[in-house]
Amino acid sequence: MVGILILGVLGAGPPAATEALAAPPTGGTVIVNETFQGSAVPDPAWEPLGRTCLTGAPLGSSPTPDAAQIPSCPAGGQGPPPVPGVTPGYLQLNDASGFVGGAVLYRRPVPASAGLSVTFEQYQYAGTAAPGDGIGFYLVDGATPLDGQGADGGSLGYAQRNLAPGVVGGYLGVGLDAYGNFFNDGEMRGADCPVGQQSPVKVDGPVAPNVVTLRGPGAGTSGYCYLGSTTTPTADPTRYASTLSGTLSAAFGTTDPTVAKRLVNVQITPAPASHVIVQIDFQDGGGWQQVLDRPAPSGLPSTYKFGFSASTGGSTDVHLIRNVNASTIVPLNRLDLVKQVDRTGAPLPAEITAGTVIPYQYVVTNAGLDTLTGLQVTDDRLAPVSCPSTTLPPSPAQGSSVVCTGTYTVTAADVTAGKVVNTATATAGDSNGSGVNSGPSSVTVPLVSSLSLTKQVVTPAPQVAGQTVDYSFTITNTGGATVSTIAVQDPLISPPPGTITCPVSVLAPGESTVCTGSHLLTADDLAATGTFTNTATATGQTAIGQSVTSAPSSATVGQVADIALTVTADPTAPQVGGNVTFTVTATNNGPDPASSVVVSNPVPAGSTFVSATPDTGTAFDTATGQWTIPALPVGGSVHLAFVVRVDGTAAVTDTATVVSAAQTDPVLPNNTASATVVPVQQTDIAATKTVDDPTPQIGQEVVFTVGAENKGPNAATGVVLTDTLPAGLTLVRAAASAGGYDRITGIWTVGDLAVGAKATLTLTAVATKTGTLSNSALLTAVTPADSDPTNNQATAEVTVRNVSPSPSPSPSPSPSPSPSPSPSPSPSPSPSPSHSPSPSPSPSPSPSPSPSPSPSHSPSPSHSPSPSHSPRPSPSPSDDCSTPAPTWGWDAGPGHHPGTRAMPVAAATPDEAARPGGLPVTGTSLWPLLSAAGTLIAVGGLFLATTRRRGRH
Repeated sequence: MVGILILGVLGAGPPAATEALAAPPTGGTVIVNETFQGSAVPDPAWEPLGRTCLTGAPLGSSPTPDAAQIPSCPAGGQGPPPVPGVTPGYLQLNDASGFVGGAVLYRRPVPASAGLSVTFEQYQYAGTAAPGDGIGFYLVDGATPLDGQGADGGSLGYAQRNLAPGVVGGYLGVGLDAYGNFFNDGEMRGADCPVGQQSPVKVDGPVAPNVVTLRGPGAGTSGYCYLGSTTTPTADPTRYASTLSGTLSAAFGTTDPTVAKRLVNVQITPAPASHVIVQIDFQDGGGWQQVLDRPAPSGLPSTYKFGFSASTGGSTDVHLIRNVNASTIVPLNRLDLVKQVDRTGAPLPAEITAGTVIPYQYVVTNAGLDTLTGLQVTDDRLAPVSCPSTTLPPSPAQGSSVVCTGTYTVTAADVTAGKVVNTATATAGDSNGSGVNSGPSSVTVPLVSSLSLTKQVVTPAPQVAGQTVDYSFTITNTGGATVSTIAVQDPLISPPPGTITCPVSVLAPGESTVCTGSHLLTADDLAATGTFTNTATATGQTAIGQSVTSAPSSATVGQVADIALTVTADPTAPQVGGNVTFTVTATNNGPDPASSVVVSNPVPAGSTFVSATPDTGTAFDTATGQWTIPALPVGGSVHLAFVVRVDGTAAVTDTATVVSAAQTDPVLPNNTASATVVPVQQTDIAATKTVDDPTPQIGQEVVFTVGAENKGPNAATGVVLTDTLPAGLTLVRAAASAGGYDRITGIWTVGDLAVGAKATLTLTAVATKTGTLSNSALLTAVTPADSDPTNNQATAEVTVRNVSPSPSPSPSPSPSPSPSPSPSPSPSPSPSPSHSPSPSPSPSPSPSPSPSPSPSHSPSPSHSPSPSHSPRPSPSPSDDCSTPAPTWGWDAGPGHHPGTRAMPVAAATPDEAARPGGLPVTGTSLWPLLSAAGTLIAVGGLFLATTRRRGRH
């Protein structure tokens, strides 16, 4: 067993493999199996082009209408080729005549997701000493028509050549290149390709004979980029040697095709890590050898169509193929369905609007062992789906795969959604009458595909004749679809038609790349105006064949304009969740007027876009974050108000950058400016205060309700309010819905308040002084800081009134200052046995109380002799002022004055007993009421006489 080492170039990866590891895969589903050995090819999916003919067909015969329309080969021919009419025969692509070619195309799509392995025999022989050109095998997107080949000659029917386009929908080209032209990028092969996908040789000719070369996707005259080859460098940088162990073409002078037989296998392994693998059996006893293994190009299509091409030039060969077998690498489902956008007609526009019709194909394959009938395809967004046949024999029989079709009309709702997504399934019945279902197949069609281009002069000013001016071209995918074969078209970039290099050729939505190019500035360029302006566009193609072209972008050399940017912020310390306005100012410092100025101002990290307001005459694109200024005179300034919402506590920096202008900017440092704000968290605690009775009587309870509400925008912690009752209001009790209230300090510690949360505190107090009393609650602490001090304090006022006396039943009290003779008292209905003193129900107007030998009511001229309401006897106060004072209190008995409230009675403390007047304050703050000299107070239907103590009596 011999290991064959195959070397490659340009980072192509390890192509080597041992004989034991190299062999076509088995176990997949056979899709196509055509020998080309007979007198006809029954499957009409095969289509010949050019000199292609079937050597096994009788001379002069014609194919039947239902078969492939491959003609019989003519007699004679250079080489010679195989004799016509002899079987087993071959498919002849061309004889050994000079400058001829032919091709055969398989035009029915085959599924791609399960991988593809194509094995065939190829024959190259009987030509010139330096054979040419070779045989090309290629895969294209199966949704395209594949009704022609690419350029001939060194492009082997796949790639472009000078102005001749490559094959439509090209995905992969494999060149079995005997001459060595397919390897190089001469003749404009690989135009617009990224640096990493360019051939190391740029000139045409036999620079690398007898090599296998891979080329990637392309469209028209762009792309078809070099992916790798079986080559190694030589001392001559324009010549590369082959690493193949055998030859693709038979030795010079060979006329027997069997000697030229080579077996070739090309694989595209399944996603996600698809690779292209090429294996060859040179029929020299070495068996299968893996000669190339490269990552597959991006943008793997849903289905493939494939073809073979060959051609000659000044160097020639006979080119034959036969025994073509195409199989999946992974077996297909019994009933396989692939849905795709139909690209056989005119391409869809880059911007799809309401009313646009999207055509679809549904590729259905019977991968089972028996015939399926009653095929139906259902799509969740459209009907009907039409199929050319509803009966499918098992693969690879002719008719085992059909292409059904349907169309969908885009709606306004789809335009709003920005895409169309629909899913299809297929059903059929087998020979046992059982149903067979496919898996679902979906397609997403983005409705907007677009590119933006910004061209800028890189070479610093001044630019003069004879100088090479460098340009940059920034391309951004601003649409919803991936765009491939990215290229920049600038006809004035030298050498004509321009060489512009891009680092990548595929851009996903939102991605950007910067391409470069240069131009040699001449005196003629500057002769007319002293300036030189050239315009470029960016182009590309979507996976469904839409052509995408950017708006043009221009740059002018010879003129100088210094564009200076500034950015300011207001406020500089915004609230978290609040807005900040960044004002971007662009000023032209001259010396020349500026035009086509583009300023990039993306949304800063840590913020959310709110609005952008550019000055009149300028425009801001919210999708790209670019501010376009068509013209800016010397000394002129324009402004952009850019508003964002601050998302968190991290600093937010807005940065504006001049990305392009038609003129050269001599001062680059001022092309970028920024402003940073540091967000703060704030709260708004609103204090409220209400009172239940704003006009209470003295001695009456009033209830103050204090509120604290967090109006946001952030949660609050450590909320504290202070509410101290003023003189004249005595606290009875306090109750808080959150936190606690300190009676001594008047501090209400609320604690935490979420946004929108409220807390309340009720303070119940007794009014002890007449007049207007003001009570305030004030926010004294909160974290984060409060943003609105105007609502941090709330006040409620009460106006305290004197107690109104009860109406007297007699006209007036006795005018005598001395006691009247006491009549016989009326005994209480149930005198209490207790000797505890109680207030007299009828206080005498005398300044000194009269002692009573027994419990009785003191008579009064204003009082009728009726039983007392008090259950207790009147006290017998002593004449000795040193006698300890009795315990007094309110008694809200029956018939009490409606303006009074019951108060608790408690024993007097020594301190209270010692207060002036000898009357202790008991219960709740009674003393202030009793200290007013000579006041007659009606309490609960009883009269209590009080005097201000003026000394002993």
